[in-house]
Amino acid sequence: MRWNANATVAHQPQLQSGSNITCDNFFTSIQLADLLYHKKLTQLGTARKSNRDISDQFLASRSKDVGSSLFAFTATTTLVSCIPKRNRAVILLSTMHSDNKVDDKTKKPEIIMEYNRTKGGVGTVDQLWHRYTVKRPTRRWPMCVFYGMLDVAAVNSLFVFFS
Repeated sequence: MRWNANATVAHQPQLQSGSNITCDNFFTSIQLADLLYHKKLTQLGTARKSNRDISDQFLASRSKDVGSSLFAFTATTTLVSCIPKRNRAVILLSTMHSDNKVDDKTKKPEIIMEYNRTKGGVGTVDQLWHRYTVKRPTRRWPMCVFYGMLDVAAVNSLFVFFS
């Protein structure tokens, strides 16, 4: 193993580092985004349409134009709803963006462009998580939680082993 000057950076705590966390809709919530923001971490991720914190204005409807975007801002978070196809909405939440910039070429919000640039790790983890799972059919919810924790631990240990 070769050591370099940047090796010590990986062992420093991530809190207070200003790093970004890109995640899918399973982990994205307004409460988590606020918590991470106060720990000096940013979050960017898709949001579930069934989330009760998201207004009905952000959901898909036939009256919305394809390519249109709707933004909502709070002190710490930005929520965007983009209509890529008729009667379909993509909702993203970000604590690293605070404006409504839209890319001139693609007409997509900058939040979506940034998510598309950084979502590769999310897809890889999901793929590994579903391919190498220890889950078994059960009706007991504590076992489902336990199996999920084992799956996440296995993927994390795989990344630690190969890094």
